[in-house]
Amino acid sequence: MKPVTVSGVSKAYGKKKLILKNIDFDVVEGTCAGLIGPNGAGKTTLIKIVAGLIQPTSGEVKVFGKNPFEDSVKSRIGYMPERPEFFEEKTVKYHLEFFARLRGIEVDCDEILSKLDLDSSKKARELSKGMRKKLSLALAVLHDPDLLILDEPTAGLDPQATVTLHEIVREAVENGKTVLLSTHNLYEVDDLCDRVIFINRGKLYFNGPIHELATSAVLRLQTSNNTAAIELLRKAGVDAQVTGKWVAVNNKSDIATILDILTRNGVDVLKMESRKNLYEVFGDLKEETG
Repeated sequence: MKPVTVSGVSKAYGKKKLILKNIDFDVVEGTCAGLIGPNGAGKTTLIKIVAGLIQPTSGEVKVFGKNPFEDSVKSRIGYMPERPEFFEEKTVKYHLEFFARLRGIEVDCDEILSKLDLDSSKKARELSKGMRKKLSLALAVLHDPDLLILDEPTAGLDPQATVTLHEIVREAVENGKTVLLSTHNLYEVDDLCDRVIFINRGKLYFNGPIHELATSAVLRLQTSNNTAAIELLRKAGVDAQVTGKWVAVNNKSDIATILDILTRNGVDVLKMESRKNLYEVFGDLKEETG
């Protein structure tokens, strides 16, 4: 049973504003899945649907095989929203103790406070944006959830707090937990995630292992005759296409073989570069799907 299964999910507000359009994906147990896309793509709406906070207009979401609105499922989810809200006049420690009581658990507040470098006596209204994020993270992991859903978790965090959050995510995955992470930080995706889910304008455009996204069309060539190069490579069974002034070649092809095919047929390679930068790939996806 997969921790998260999203089937044909659409979400509309009113009659015309369609936020999500027939989204399908699942998240494998013991992995971290990165949800990426430009601003306004529908990521936060999708996160809230999976977390059992809002209902889809159509389609179905299953979390551990059940409706995420069920109490038995909610108890297994840890959710960190992009913009957390607190009891502004209450202290950090009050929040931890209050939510622990709500969940019927006993926790070592001092250990959590120390790990995240939080001042237990500070009121919520006194916390900086970064400190509020830390408190939200503490509440999300308080009950040792099986599924951790994080919406832009490192936005506003200082470098040390970011390192701590990454350690928490890695530890969770190592312990067989599952993480769904929505972020604009693609270095974070590259560092933490096993799979990537890319959405734009409410549609799903990529869902698969991160290495397939980060290394797709990884080799770019400028040649003396791109048209001839494409024809020669395709005849040889190489996945190649023209992108602007470049010939983009799937990384699964052997570089030596590619160069041999071209040079033997009178096509000179003028420039060659590797494209393993996830930000470049994201930029291409955004342009192609915009």
